[in-house]
Amino acid sequence: MIPDIQVRSERKLTAGSVAEGASMSRRSLSGTIHEIPFQGGSLVPYLVDLYERLQEDYDTKDILVLKRLPTGIADLTQSLGDELDLIGVPNVQSVAFHARNLLARETSLDIISYEERIEFLALVIDQHDWDHEYFEGPSELDSFGRDVGQILMDATWQGGFDIDGTGEYDDFLTELASINERFHDRLDERGQTERARVLQNALETIEDPDVLAEAQREYDAIIVAEFEEFNSIERTYLSYLAESAELVCLAESDSSIERVWSEPGESTAESSGLESPTEPLTTERDLNQAHSKIAEHLATGKEIATDDESLADDTYLIQELTFEEQLQTVANEIEYLRHKHDLRYDEIGVLLKDANGPIPEARHALQHSGIPVASATVLGLDQDPSVRELHGLATYIHEQSDTAQTLLTTRLDIEPDTLDAIVEDVRSNQSLVGQLEAWIRLTQLKDRIAKTEEEAKAKNQFSHVEMLLEVAEFVDDADYLDATWPRFNSILERTVTDYQTSSHSDDLDVEEGGVLVDTVNVLKNDQRKAVFLLNVVEGEYPEGLALTPLFPTAWLRKMTGFPNVTDVSPETVTDTFRPAEMEAVSPLNEYYRQLDRRKLAIGARSAQDHLYFCTYEADSDTLDRTYQPSRYLRQITDTLQIPQIGEGEYERDVYTTGNVSRIILEQPWEQLEAVRAAASIGDQDVALEDAEQLFGAIQSLIESAEIDPRFSDAVYRQVEMARGEVGDQ
Repeated sequence: MIPDIQVRSERKLTAGSVAEGASMSRRSLSGTIHEIPFQGGSLVPYLVDLYERLQEDYDTKDILVLKRLPTGIADLTQSLGDELDLIGVPNVQSVAFHARNLLARETSLDIISYEERIEFLALVIDQHDWDHEYFEGPSELDSFGRDVGQILMDATWQGGFDIDGTGEYDDFLTELASINERFHDRLDERGQTERARVLQNALETIEDPDVLAEAQREYDAIIVAEFEEFNSIERTYLSYLAESAELVCLAESDSSIERVWSEPGESTAESSGLESPTEPLTTERDLNQAHSKIAEHLATGKEIATDDESLADDTYLIQELTFEEQLQTVANEIEYLRHKHDLRYDEIGVLLKDANGPIPEARHALQHSGIPVASATVLGLDQDPSVRELHGLATYIHEQSDTAQTLLTTRLDIEPDTLDAIVEDVRSNQSLVGQLEAWIRLTQLKDRIAKTEEEAKAKNQFSHVEMLLEVAEFVDDADYLDATWPRFNSILERTVTDYQTSSHSDDLDVEEGGVLVDTVNVLKNDQRKAVFLLNVVEGEYPEGLALTPLFPTAWLRKMTGFPNVTDVSPETVTDTFRPAEMEAVSPLNEYYRQLDRRKLAIGARSAQDHLYFCTYEADSDTLDRTYQPSRYLRQITDTLQIPQIGEGEYERDVYTTGNVSRIILEQPWEQLEAVRAAASIGDQDVALEDAEQLFGAIQSLIESAEIDPRFSDAVYRQVEMARGEVGDQ
């Protein structure tokens, strides 16, 4: 059982102050709202304009810039400082980060990490006796905790469930709400909270007049970026902050991709009290007109001019047979851009629609091709050799498995006896974190990382090692957990599979130095010089409606209080997305189809110079399931002649090690087939000298000590297959 512990917070905040399921009291906003049309590119020019106007009346230290999405805070701060030539640093924060700072100043609440949330919630779920038999089967699945956790996090971020009991399946949601309330009660007893509840806690705190007065003394003017993404609880928090300050909001039409998950309608529909400015903005973004026109068509349905061939400039197609081959071509094109256009890795983005997409697989494929990658919403722990090493150490200390021994001795290039001597020294430490620190010190792990990895990869591995130390410290200190290596490993493995961030974070920084591999929302108001949009196929753009694996979609239509939009009419779709035409019979399906189309638009406009629409035809395992290019992409290609990479003048040389390996593996088969064909038909023109030179080069390559034995085996197997020697010999 989870023990009761005395509350540590001086200012006691409980779920009862703002009850689960209760809507936040609505407060009017007073100020101005500038609504800009859907375009693309950075918001910096608009924010510079607004900032300069406020500087006529206020000092820099008295102006607060609030951003809704948690990415790009540091870049926006630097850009504003540079453009405005400020002496001081502009105060730029995400709204959630501002709330977190307020809690840190006014309370002693401990905000738990995502790893702690996953484990603590899992314990609460495990101790729950289900009222409905429906949950008993799914609760045995490994994915159950993740699925429940996502629903609870989404609901908490919005201020709690709001169930009125009139829905046919409300009882199921009510039971989940009871788990969420118990989870938060247990956190309250410990003086803790989770990140998704930070705004709710901040609202409870700021109701104190003294706290509110202190918060409002910090600034005299507020600029709000991305107002179209502020949900109800965030607007309520903003109303407190702006009560005695000049408020200027910036909203972009047809672009909300976060708020519309929980609230339908355009941003101006929720801007009660905000007025249009007397002096509208005249600033224009620096746009690639071709890409912005394509993105505008996707976002608003505006027709593409068929007589404007320039709209296809710097826009390309990548069409391959499988997902893996799609990534291989993307990797090769990235290296082409670096060699021919002098692009840096961090000027390139590879984007998927959302966090449900195969981001880890894409990261792994690009890394395998020798390309450093970066992300804001995916940890990449499972692909980090240093993480695998420390996971292997935990396994070896606990059970001395042969697999863990092989991993560790290979990583360190030592004998098993030497390994055992090191482990014996490591185990002399009492705590898990102490043992990890001893291993890191004795094996010079950080020094090995610095010497063997590129700078970008080294930074990522250093941060992952620090994260594992935090997990070990958490296991050591948590009074409701056994401080054992199996527990450490289970938490690490659950973190890899259940980690959930995205818009529920107060701050997200993109890893440095690599190609951005992430979701389209990370670049919503930013750009990269080259952007690859992966998996632009039917089934992804748009995707079949699946808000949660926990409930059938038909049930969601008959639930009140589900944290995503489920009560949809044709008018709801029209008011939110203003589509040129309705495709689906079901308004609910159409709502999320239009959201997928908008996400594709957001991704397309994030390309500053080069835009790639990438597709594949079939699953790699069976090739049975086939995929067609997205209907939204077909609408574009039916109008514009977009060139395909790999055809005609867009044929590329080989630039990546991954493609080199693939081509080498194909050549023994092709060469032997050519020789055999020549022998059978008496063709005297076959270039035997070329074949001899090729096989000689491959033989030298595979005899090199630097070549992975698996590669050599693959080459030999290709030769055997070409000779007809199929099967084990």
